[in-house]
Amino acid sequence: MKRIILFFAAVVITTTALAQGFSVGLRAGSTLQLVGQYQYNRTNYVEGRIGVSWLSIGGSNSDISLLHNWCICSMDWSPKAGEWFFDAGIGANVNGHRGLTCFGVMGLARLGLKFKKVPLSLSLDYSPTFGPEIYRYEYYLSDGTPQMARTAGFRYFGLYNGGFTLTYNF
Repeated sequence: MKRIILFFAAVVITTTALAQGFSVGLRAGSTLQLVGQYQYNRTNYVEGRIGVSWLSIGGSNSDISLLHNWCICSMDWSPKAGEWFFDAGIGANVNGHRGLTCFGVMGLARLGLKFKKVPLSLSLDYSPTFGPEIYRYEYYLSDGTPQMARTAGFRYFGLYNGGFTLTYNF
């Protein structure tokens, strides 16, 4: 029994020590995404997102993003509540479903609050995506013969990507 308790204590201590700098959470707005962040030094962190987006033709689409972010500044506007921060970043985004594929460069501007009493952060961000949108669709001729067609254009809905992010900080 002592060995089992020691084993679980060692696992908890090891995972806690290794999890420093990580954050996990949820982003909601024009997308609904799971968010993972890793802060590898005081001013830089990497962020990955995966989820569902409503920013393209054809309804909901799968959405994957990877961003590199910089902590631009920290503000002490409300010292009892926590520390305010402003971050900016750049990355890549892939979005698609059935016949639709979108990919491109993604930016980030984020204003948030890292609470003092609890290990949570709440932020408002704007993450525009610039890139092509390729749509493949099927249509039928008057004799019933199926035909495939493709159309491409600029993904203008990607410019409306805003949301709230709540993360738990390890």
